[in-house]
Amino acid sequence: MDSRSPRPAAKKSTPPAKWPIESLAVEGLHTYTREQVLAVTGLKIGQVAGKPEFDAARDKLVACGAFETVGYKFVAATQGKGYAATFS
Repeated sequence: MDSRSPRPAAKKSTPPAKWPIESLAVEGLHTYTREQVLAVTGLKIGQVAGKPEFDAARDKLVACGAFETVGYKFVAATQGKGYAATFS
């Protein structure tokens, strides 16, 4: 009989769901400036954000009535300590 008890599985550390925004970009603009679009989103460089904040920013852009559809993506920034977000 083995008296050793099984070791508990090591917990995987999950990265935080929210990081500071390092960059904000807007693609496909024809009528509005980048600054105008970002003002509507309410997002700012340095703000800590995650999917809920980006979803809310997209919803604000759709709700303003200037855009039929709005997409976004956010990825780890080149420094790896924040997000690079793009709205299109």
